[in-house]
Amino acid sequence: MRRNEPANGGADPRAEPAEPAAATPRPDGVEGGAAATLARTGDDPAPGRMPATRRRRRVALAVALVLALAFLAGVRSMEHILASAPAPGKPAPDFTLPQLDGPPVRLAELKGRVVVLNFWASWCLPCREETPALQAFYQRYGDRVAFYAINVAEPVDTVRAFLAEFGATYPVLLDRDKTVFRRYRVTGYPETFWIDPQGILRVHWHGPMTLADMERLYRETVAASQGAAPHPPKSTSRMVERVPRLPARARGS
Repeated sequence: MRRNEPANGGADPRAEPAEPAAATPRPDGVEGGAAATLARTGDDPAPGRMPATRRRRRVALAVALVLALAFLAGVRSMEHILASAPAPGKPAPDFTLPQLDGPPVRLAELKGRVVVLNFWASWCLPCREETPALQAFYQRYGDRVAFYAINVAEPVDTVRAFLAEFGATYPVLLDRDKTVFRRYRVTGYPETFWIDPQGILRVHWHGPMTLADMERLYRETVAASQGAAPHPPKSTSRMVERVPRLPARARGS
């Protein structure tokens, strides 16, 4: 006579419970399972992911590289600006500007004569003080000097009214968008550049000039172009204090 089999699929309830199977070790020595997952730290990432510390190092390295490249670009840009800035003894930066009355004027085409570039604005009081001396110089030396008064960013009607007020007949160039103003690093009004017949800037004069100043600067510019020492060289980049000049930022200029 057969004994009745247990109803739970044949398992004998009197049998001792089986021991749980041991977890299969991972190649890196970390046991698998949920407990191992909870024990994992940020430096022991999931398979296929980069450790957090390594990611932070790479990000820091990339940021440092970008900052270094930006610094080098800034240094090169500053070197270019300084190299292109007008300075006595260097070629004067070329430009082309429309003339108030007449064809456009290009600086490179004026070689062979001394060139005088006077930056001004109608609202500038030192410019108004200087205008009679500019007219007197132009009348005396206009056949030997390419003299141009460069008005900066003012309407044509304003320029004509100013010239009519003083009876000025010298040529005027119009720097409407301040291109030449910026190229020559003008910082205030009036400001004048004296260029020799070879196109070399010889004198950068800050402030108003008298007729005597202009006659002396003309002689110095000619002497410098002929290889003679200027007399005296202190006129270069000299600030005249008789009438204080106005900064170019005044009135939006």
